[in-house]
Amino acid sequence: PVSSPAMAPKPSTGLSNGTLDPSQVAALQALKVPVPSNPCAGSHSTMICDEGSPVRRLIFLQLQYCPVDALLSEEALKNLTGLQALSFFDCPMKPSASLPPDMANSLTSFSCVSSLGRTSGFEEMAGLSGVWLGKLHKVEDLTVMDVLVNASSLSVIVANMTRLRELKISNSSLKGELPKTWPAKNLTSIDLSLNAIQGPLPSLLGELEQLQSLELTGNNLTGHLPDSLGKLRSLQRLSLSSNALTGAIPGAAIENMTTLTYLDLSNNALNGSVPASITKLRDLRYLDLRNNKLRGILPFNSSFLSRLNSFKASGNPSLCYNSSIVTSTRLVVGVPACDDAGKPITSGGEGPALSPGEELAPTAEPDAQNSQSRRGKRHGPKTIVWAVATALGAIFLFIALIVVFSKWC
Repeated sequence: PVSSPAMAPKPSTGLSNGTLDPSQVAALQALKVPVPSNPCAGSHSTMICDEGSPVRRLIFLQLQYCPVDALLSEEALKNLTGLQALSFFDCPMKPSASLPPDMANSLTSFSCVSSLGRTSGFEEMAGLSGVWLGKLHKVEDLTVMDVLVNASSLSVIVANMTRLRELKISNSSLKGELPKTWPAKNLTSIDLSLNAIQGPLPSLLGELEQLQSLELTGNNLTGHLPDSLGKLRSLQRLSLSSNALTGAIPGAAIENMTTLTYLDLSNNALNGSVPASITKLRDLRYLDLRNNKLRGILPFNSSFLSRLNSFKASGNPSLCYNSSIVTSTRLVVGVPACDDAGKPITSGGEGPALSPGEELAPTAEPDAQNSQSRRGKRHGPKTIVWAVATALGAIFLFIALIVVFSKWC
C-alpha cells in the first residue's frame, strides 16, 4: 500500500455519527472495492469521509490491488462526486471514456501508479489519455507513474491546470516538448523523469519562481542550459542527467540558485570549464558532473569538496584537479591530477589518465620474491661453490686444531 497523496484531505475527526451514502456504497461495490461495515467509522487508510450527518460522503478514496476484470465506469464515478482526492495503486482497471464534470471539478489530488489503462499479464498497456487527465482542471497535486500516457505533449495535460503545485509524470513514455509557458505559476515540484520529452529547456521556465525541485532525468532534451535558470532562487534539487544537453554550464545562473542542495548534470554533452561559482553554493551536498565533455582545472579546493556528501566527475577526459589545493585524492575519485601546464596527468604517452589512488604497475623491483629470483639467476652457481669451499675449510681447520691439541697434551 502507498500513503495518501500529499494534497489528500485530512482524516475525519470522528465527530459525526453519520453513515456512508448508500449510493456511494453501491458505487464502490460496482468497482469491486471491499467496503467495510462502516467505512466512515474509525481510521481507514484507503477511505476518508466528510463530517456530514446523518449521511456522509467520501472525500478521499484509494483503489489498490484491484481485480483485473474491474471497470472504472462513468456510472460508478457519478455516484462518487464530491471526492477531493482519488488514488490508484496497482489497479489495472480500464478507465471510462470520460470523467463526470462534477468529479473533474472537485478533485484537488489525483494519483495513478501502475494502474489505469494497464492490462494484465504480458500484454501491452493500453495507455491513459492525456485528454482524460487534462480534464482535472482544479487539481493541485498530479502523480502518474509507470503508466503509459498517450498525449502529443505535456501542454495537452496541464494547459488548464492553473492551481497545480506538484506535478509528477514519470516513466510514462510522454512525448513532445516542454510547455513554453506554464498556466500554474505556483508550481513547487516538477518530475518528468524517464520519458521521451525532446527539444530545449524553455527560457520561460525561469518564471516558476516558487519551484523547489526540477527532475528531468532520462529524456531527449537538447540545446544549452538557459540563463533563466538563475531565476529559480527557491530551487533545491535540479536533475538534468541522461539527456543530450550541450554547451557550457552557466556559472552566473548556477550562482543565483543559492538554495541548491542537489545538482546532477551527468551523462550529457556539456563542454567548457567547470564554473567556480558552484563553490558559492553553501547548501550544496550532491554534485554529479560525470560523462560530459568538461575540460580544464576543477576550481574546487578540499574545503569545498569536504562539504559535499557526494561528488562525481569521472568520464571527462580533459578534466583534472590541482593537487596543490586538493590535498586528498579520495575527494576527486575518477579525476586525474593536473600537470604544470594544467593538463591531465596520464599513465604515460597514449595511456588513460590515472584515477586518484591508482599507481603505475611496477616494472623494476615489484616484490621480494622477484628480487630473490633475480639474485638466484645472477649468483646461483658461484654461491654454491663458495659455500662448499667454506665448509671444507672449516672441516680441515677443525681437524688441525684437534691434532695440535692432542700433541700438546
